[in-house]
Amino acid sequence: MKFTCDKCGEVFAYEDEVSRYDINGNPSGDIELNAQNPNNWVTTLCGECDV
Repeated sequence: MKFTCDKCGEVFAYEDEVSRYDINGNPSGDIELNAQNPNNWVTTLCGECDV
């Protein structure tokens, strides 16, 4: 699976390289939960853009 930053468009191979947020702006701390509910995550930002 690839993770694309919604701000700069850079593509990352691993989920730990990006931060993901749900529709309420909550961060994606639980990797297992993310795998079960991939559609919950609406925003993906890389480390450079996640400030």
